[in-house]
Amino acid sequence: MFYSAGTVSTLNGSKTILGDGTLWQVAKIGGGILFLEGQLPAAIDTVTDDGEAELLAPWTGATLSNAPYYILLATAQAANVIFSHQLLAELSAALYAKTLFKPDAYGTLANRSAFNTAAAGFIYAVLPTVEGTGLTFYFKQSVTSGDWSLGATNSGPAGPAGVGLTWLTAPWTIGNGYLANQALAYNGSSYRVKTPHTAASTNEPGVGASWTTYWHLIAQKGNTGATGSTGATGSTGLTGDKGWAPAFSAVTDGARRVLQVSDWVGGTGTKPAIGDYVGATGLTPTLASAVDIRGATGATGSTGTTGSTGSTGATGDKGWAPVLSVVSDTTRRVLQVADWVGGTGTKPATGDYVGPSGLTSVLANAVDIRGATGAAGAGSGDMTIAVYDPNGKAADAFSMTNMVEGATNKILTSTERAKLAAIAAGATANDTDANLKNRANHTGSQVASTISDFAAAVGAILSAAIGSTVQAYSSVLAATTAAFTTALETKLSGIATGATANSTDAALRARSSHTGTQTLSTISDAGTAASKNTGVAAGNVPLLDGSGLLDTSVLPAIAITDIFTVANQAAMLALVAQKGDIAIRTDLNKSFALSTNSPTTLADWKELLTPTDVVLSVAGLTGAISAAALKTAIAITVADITNASANGRSLLSAADYAAMKTLLGLVVGTNVQAYSAVLAGTTASYTTAEQTKLGLVGTMANRAVTISTAAASGGADGDVWLQYV
Repeated sequence: MFYSAGTVSTLNGSKTILGDGTLWQVAKIGGGILFLEGQLPAAIDTVTDDGEAELLAPWTGATLSNAPYYILLATAQAANVIFSHQLLAELSAALYAKTLFKPDAYGTLANRSAFNTAAAGFIYAVLPTVEGTGLTFYFKQSVTSGDWSLGATNSGPAGPAGVGLTWLTAPWTIGNGYLANQALAYNGSSYRVKTPHTAASTNEPGVGASWTTYWHLIAQKGNTGATGSTGATGSTGLTGDKGWAPAFSAVTDGARRVLQVSDWVGGTGTKPAIGDYVGATGLTPTLASAVDIRGATGATGSTGTTGSTGSTGATGDKGWAPVLSVVSDTTRRVLQVADWVGGTGTKPATGDYVGPSGLTSVLANAVDIRGATGAAGAGSGDMTIAVYDPNGKAADAFSMTNMVEGATNKILTSTERAKLAAIAAGATANDTDANLKNRANHTGSQVASTISDFAAAVGAILSAAIGSTVQAYSSVLAATTAAFTTALETKLSGIATGATANSTDAALRARSSHTGTQTLSTISDAGTAASKNTGVAAGNVPLLDGSGLLDTSVLPAIAITDIFTVANQAAMLALVAQKGDIAIRTDLNKSFALSTNSPTTLADWKELLTPTDVVLSVAGLTGAISAAALKTAIAITVADITNASANGRSLLSAADYAAMKTLLGLVVGTNVQAYSAVLAGTTASYTTAEQTKLGLVGTMANRAVTISTAAASGGADGDVWLQYV
């Protein structure tokens, strides 16, 4: 059986071997033979712990570090091998140390002849010529020249080649094929293939139901050892590179504003990565874990006094003014931005509409520039709505389609118009039957045979005198075909000389046949625009161009071009402003647009939303913020340092060094010793034992010291007498 987990380190001449990643005691290795590549095997005497063992003899091989190995575990056969190697090692050590016996000479076999006449018992050692072999010894058997014994070597014949293990680095995987004597590490233990097989869940090393049929456990994973004792504090290291300080930028996270590391400054060496956010306990890569730097909205404070007017800022770029066009939205008319003029830099986008509080991209939110339809006027003149439009047609009063027939006055139909067209000009209506039958009304001639009393009448007439009883002949009278009555005479007298017959009613009513002019005042519902001329001059009605747009010359300056800067609400409400004007409130650092033409009404001033992707203020400060102002505004106190202990916060809030010393227990004379040059120069400890010893020594002050060859005599207690010869 073999064990080969981890690596070992050896030291030439030492019996101790050290293991790294080894569990020798856990595997219950009591002994065995240590094999390392390219080195002679060595017998293990004892195992002191999981990572240390002692060899039977000092290691004669090379000094190695973290080398692969394997241990042939102790068996009966292994015990014999161990004993043989141990004995051989002892013999070899004794030979090289010249403690077992001392060869009388060394050299090659060819040089041995120089000692052929040596005395019996002479020992000649032949040095090895092949690496891995030992010395060969020859003994003089007698004084006879060349009487040498057969050579005796300290190495036996080469043993059979051992069976090696092929270690696999790839992890155990179902479906892989495994051959005999292949080995691998799995789940902390190591295994050797006993029987070639294809990996499956049933033969998974240490887990499958039949794993012992295919695998041999080399070394089993041990339990986690106890935590070792804390090592001694190391010496203070060298001063490191200058540290990096983060540079932050504000980032939008929905309604929150958080800080993100956008750069690192002030350091040396490799710059840290950017992109982390400031969290509650430090930097975090997760945006959701970042701290909102704006905090909860505080209560609205009272309005402060108006500050002094600041200096005039630098002149900015020329702003852009919108060019508006009228756009139809069914029954509404709204203004749309068709272009921007007069500015510098990037021109704003077009297409937005004018809304109640500024520009809007939604057509439905645009303001109708025409306003609501006004109430009907009372009207005046001779054509009123009540008379000429009682049915509420609100259309052309002279259109036949819009007219209504009365009891007497009728509207001609198409059939009636055709009939009227067939009547000759100047024709009159038919007379009554009685008049038509009346001979007196007849015209033309009648044959005499149709007149029953013609002969008698003619006879009577012929007897009348011309000019008395009958009319003399006249061509004019002969051409008369109708009776000229008194009524006709009266009518004729009322007709001017040269007059023509009247046209039909339809022709007389048709506007196309009318001549002359009609004053606008006679049209009661024509509207005020009817009296205006078209054009772009004052008082004219402007016309739309081919694109349905008004000429820009007739458009008044829109309200958003008038911008006012005011100090407070009262100043804003006092502005002479119109719909669309903008007021910049310096007390709130906000802008408002007037949605109506009532600047005195606070509700009609609508706040303009501003982009929130930058930091507008820090701790209530705006503009250029100095470090001193920021420090005052933030006003961080010791209580704000929540990740420090109570003792630490007390130390930070101490009034002076004396208070700090008291908190730390460093009061001179009470807790610590005041500095003394004598104490600083003391290089050895003065113990109680030394104090006792020194107390037994008397003082030499006022003592007499006598040096003489004579014997001591006289003197006071404590005097010293040194006698020399």
